[in-house]
Amino acid sequence: EAASTFAWLTTCPHLIYWGDMDADGFEIVDQYRRAGVPASTILMDLETFGTYERFGSTTDAHGVKLTMSARRNLPTLTAPERALYENLTDPGWARVLRIEQERIPLTAAMAAVRDWVTADPLT
Repeated sequence: EAASTFAWLTTCPHLIYWGDMDADGFEIVDQYRRAGVPASTILMDLETFGTYERFGSTTDAHGVKLTMSARRNLPTLTAPERALYENLTDPGWARVLRIEQERIPLTAAMAAVRDWVTADPLT
């Protein structure tokens, strides 16, 4: 919620969030939105997860095995975000639990931003 204390974040008409594809990443974007930050995400959906899963992590930065996060109520998630979040918090999910955004090529992020701008032109 500290992000909402920065007026430019809450008054910015267009803000793109690109976080890790894990439960924490979706919880962060939900917290931003509930604090009034108008964040749209890029590269945080099932299709992107499938494309870059080979870069996924099974351990944290200290080599500790990642564990499944308990599902929380995240009311601000879009349908594509929710679909991935629900999979990542499903005890039956047998795939990796995290793909760090820095593992995804910046060219993919740049293309996603261009696609976002084209779909929702800055006005």
